[in-house]
Amino acid sequence: MHPLYLGYTEWEATKQVMAPVPLTDGERMRGVAAGIVQTMHQPLRTGMHISTTARITALYRHSAGAFMEKTIETTSGGEPVCTTLFRSVMRGVEVDGPDVAGVAPLQRTPFGDAPTLRERIVLHPNACHVFSECARAYNAFHTDISVARKAGLSGLILHGAATMAHAVSVLTKHFADGDMTRIRRIAGDYRAMVFVPGAIEVQAGAAVEGPLGLYVPFQVLTDDGKSAVAGGELVLSA
Repeated sequence: MHPLYLGYTEWEATKQVMAPVPLTDGERMRGVAAGIVQTMHQPLRTGMHISTTARITALYRHSAGAFMEKTIETTSGGEPVCTTLFRSVMRGVEVDGPDVAGVAPLQRTPFGDAPTLRERIVLHPNACHVFSECARAYNAFHTDISVARKAGLSGLILHGAATMAHAVSVLTKHFADGDMTRIRRIAGDYRAMVFVPGAIEVQAGAAVEGPLGLYVPFQVLTDDGKSAVAGGELVLSA
């Protein structure tokens, strides 16, 4: 299965861990994803019984608001399946108390001077709704225009996980013949918002061999050339 499908159980676990956090409804609406580092310990397969837990592991002041990191663990039969470091920003929200620093970011393969692969993906008007239903990632911020406008947006924006999922699908197709079992790590920082309808372009840099296999640097651009995913890296086993 596609590793980003874990966004479903990760989202459910995240909602539980965030429930007691003292935020107003308005502050909760201003939370946006900032990036992920998803490490696969074994492939995600149909028929698995999985359990996912989340905990807040960092919270600190950021120029855009409160920066939060969560560590999310998924297991099956007591064996690790995936560890995700999920970063988000509560825009314009103050931090009460001392900063708790996050983990040092992993060094990623540089993109290089020019892409070795480009693929454009058209996002139809129902793209947010399709992803919400298929991934079971229900958040009115992405599918209800009135909620989006209350948050100060001019339209609906695609889930960061959806943008990343599109990129991973394209890259796995080109570099691993579509074999999702070869995915070892997915990383990337979310930047510009992806408005729907619209388009994105997935670009790969020069892949290099490393300790875990093939390291593929990538980025995703919006249809107006802004960086939607920066510092992307997909690691594939041999």
